[in-house]
Amino acid sequence: MTAFWLRVIAIVTMLTDHVGAVFFPGFAISFLGSEWEIFRIIGRIAFPIFAYQIAEGAGHTSNWKKYALRLLLFGVISEIPFDLALYGSITLQKQNVYVTLLLGLLAIRLDMYFVKKDIWFGRMKGLLFTGVCMAIAWGIRCDYSFFGVIMIYWFYLTRTEPIMMGLGNAIIECTMGGLQPFGLFALIPIGFYNHEKGYEKKWIKWLGYAFYPAHLIVIAGIRAVI
Repeated sequence: MTAFWLRVIAIVTMLTDHVGAVFFPGFAISFLGSEWEIFRIIGRIAFPIFAYQIAEGAGHTSNWKKYALRLLLFGVISEIPFDLALYGSITLQKQNVYVTLLLGLLAIRLDMYFVKKDIWFGRMKGLLFTGVCMAIAWGIRCDYSFFGVIMIYWFYLTRTEPIMMGLGNAIIECTMGGLQPFGLFALIPIGFYNHEKGYEKKWIKWLGYAFYPAHLIVIAGIRAVI
């Protein structure tokens, strides 16, 4: 499975989650004596894939500063649509997921910088800075909070160790509680990832970034009408 198809899975499951959260809140299917919020369960798959792709991208991008600026740009563009779509008004209740992804990227890049100079003390500095990024994510109420940052960083640390990657991700997802443990299903497509870009046109890359604010604008518009 290429990076292109990973992105498609993340986008589709994210869209499913947001449609369910806004238009079908509380919708559940009865199965085996329990109520299953199917839209939200499917949506739990999205963020771990986005987190994994940030971890992969941090190590392969030719210019991480431009990468960070793209995340910042779309984070700014997405904030008002995010508020209107999910909360119905402009609010500081939460910041959109691009901010979380940006903090995760910064944690990885600083870790890489420190470790390149000194592997042992560098890693300690990297862990410390990751803690700072986690604190920022919690303080400004990013989507997925500090859990999102540590998930991105853990994917980076264990990118060549699938067993450790899975165990750490399971701990993070289960600690988050609620429906988030269903995010472990994201490890299935990640496990099939072949480390190739796949269909990678420039317009596809920008469409991938723009889809997030665009779909939130559409959801916010429909929400305002109905």
